[in-house]
Amino acid sequence: MRPGGAPSRRSALRLIAGSCGAAWLGPDVAARAATAMAAVPFPNGASVLIAGTPDGPLDHWAGVLMPALARALPPGTRVSRQNVIGNDGVTGANQFTALAVPDGATALLVPGAAATAWLVGDPRVHFDMASWIPALNALAPAAVVGTVPLSALGPDKTPRIAAAGPVGPDLPALLALDLLGTNFTAVFGLGEPAKAREALRDGAVDLIFLYGEEVPERLRALAATGATPLFSFGTVDPAGQRTRNPLLPDLPSLEEVSISLLGHPLRGKMLTAWHAAAAATTLDYALVLPALTPPDIVGLWRSMSAAMAASPAISALAGATSVRIETTPSADSGVVAVATDSATLLALRGWLANRFGWDPT
Repeated sequence: MRPGGAPSRRSALRLIAGSCGAAWLGPDVAARAATAMAAVPFPNGASVLIAGTPDGPLDHWAGVLMPALARALPPGTRVSRQNVIGNDGVTGANQFTALAVPDGATALLVPGAAATAWLVGDPRVHFDMASWIPALNALAPAAVVGTVPLSALGPDKTPRIAAAGPVGPDLPALLALDLLGTNFTAVFGLGEPAKAREALRDGAVDLIFLYGEEVPERLRALAATGATPLFSFGTVDPAGQRTRNPLLPDLPSLEEVSISLLGHPLRGKMLTAWHAAAAATTLDYALVLPALTPPDIVGLWRSMSAAMAASPAISALAGATSVRIETTPSADSGVVAVATDSATLLALRGWLANRFGWDPT
């Protein structure tokens, strides 16, 4: 695997993310989509590779997305799905890379965990995530909760944070504390939410990290036990600026916390690494196409994704799980935001090696 993918490929992906979004989701989207549909773009049918085990974390989404996709496809188009064992999505992403051709007839539904594996250089990864073209992102909030006040995260403070390990979805929480200058201790082996909550309740840790679906509901449940929500990872607005997450409007973002504790905004290469890691962890899942998929077909998938997201079943599930579905993917969110430059990837992996002894080989 090439770390981060080739810059030219990444630049092309960002261009596609911007130009296709503007060109195909503008006022003339209906006419262009109708033209593409009339050309029978998928004469042999369309398929979605689900990067997850049947009955796994992605299946409740696949169950509503596939019927909505069938309705959005050109009339008479056959649609199928195939699950690939492995709930972190790495095996499915590898298979997608090996088998999918860039005609747009096959899309990949992949969890954010696969993006994290790509970021850290997991040796199982044999895909170039920087080449994927997103049709849809599903974004979830993330927040740090503790039994200590926010001031306990300041420089040279020594809180303990629960985590599964250094290179899992907790990575951006560990990076955030490092950026704040916190002399934290990571207590590994607490990846299961119930175990992390138990450790917080028993005083074995001072902080836990919440990510994925239903974060606002879990925050309220923890607050009822005396835990304090400290900060969230915020969200990126249409202008590309990071702001408070509207699902967690009372929680300051990491940027706000840095000004409060340090007196200045965060900066430097590791902040860029944090942005990429945070994008991976807050990506609940993405629907992506292979590199070099024709722009007309990318536009068709994005217009279909918009129709899918507007369906009552998907809207209801998104609301119930506190997930925001984005059908105009940009360079500031989802898989494109994870696909950072090679220098940042090297800096991130160097930090993991120095701080935790991480060796992907």
